[in-house]
Amino acid sequence: MWALAVEVGSESRRGALIEDLWDSLNRVIHAKKLVVGWERLPDKVSVIANGAVVIPYIQVETDRRALAFIDPFAIAHAFLYQALPKLYSRDELSGQIQ
Repeated sequence: MWALAVEVGSESRRGALIEDLWDSLNRVIHAKKLVVGWERLPDKVSVIANGAVVIPYIQVETDRRALAFIDPFAIAHAFLYQALPKLYSRDELSGQIQ
């Protein structure tokens, strides 16, 4: 298991944390190295009894982009609450035009 060492928004020797949905998806699609890892939360941080004690991350590197970390829950949230509503509204508008 690898340790997460991230500097948000900046490249570091251990990888940046990608905060953009499209950049994250592009890196996953074009990955030449893709590793799924988990970080265990310190015991005092997990405040929910019997709750989640790990945080999953994707570690990805492409032929054009340096090593980076992606949070799969952030990708899902961005898709569900940003991209998907725009797709639905576009479909509704195209249905009205016909």
